[in-house]
Amino acid sequence: MAACGFSADSHGANPGQALFNSSAGSWRLSIRDAVNDPEQGRALVFLSLMFDGRLVHGIGEVRNPLEELRQVWHHRTVLRLMLRLALSRRPPTGFQRLRDPPREFVVEHSGEHQGRLNIKQHGLIPIEAIARYVSLRAHVHTLSTKVRLDAAATAGVIPAKNALALTEAHDLFWELRLEHQVGQLSRGEDPDDYIDVKTMDPANRRHTRDAFRAVSAVQRSLRGELSLPP
Repeated sequence: MAACGFSADSHGANPGQALFNSSAGSWRLSIRDAVNDPEQGRALVFLSLMFDGRLVHGIGEVRNPLEELRQVWHHRTVLRLMLRLALSRRPPTGFQRLRDPPREFVVEHSGEHQGRLNIKQHGLIPIEAIARYVSLRAHVHTLSTKVRLDAAATAGVIPAKNALALTEAHDLFWELRLEHQVGQLSRGEDPDDYIDVKTMDPANRRHTRDAFRAVSAVQRSLRGELSLPP
């Protein structure tokens, strides 16, 4: 992956770590432990990674260890924690004014990427976390964000209009990210997720701002579920 330009996960979620290089039996045990005690250590982060995992290759009649995740559908504590995870990254809805051009937008306020928009952290991750949660509520185990949202809407977990708003926002954020990274690669630069909003045309800037607000509105609608009895 490094030879293809993909950097290793900075948090250690890669095959080089012992946790992610295990036998099928060890995978099942780790998933079971995390489900039974999701508040221990980084169990919730581990589960969220497993929800997005897939069996690539198996030898013999090995049962897919990810089937252990089906227990989560009946584990309300895990669902509540996954909802908190989905609400933990709030899209930026407070905008600061740019001097040139005089438009409103949100950017990083400090650090080496000051003045730029992190489209992955602020845009893609919140939507994908919501899709993960609502698909679990709908008892659907699939990897596609769009399919997860469609399934949740069909099951009545979220309104169809919310699923559509999230899908459209997800498509927009991915398009912006890909265009940004392709441009970087064409200039011989290392790709990243920080977009210089001054280079965005007014239409894209407006659509992105509206998409952030749409995601925030869906999060607000889901926040009430935290007050439901466990």
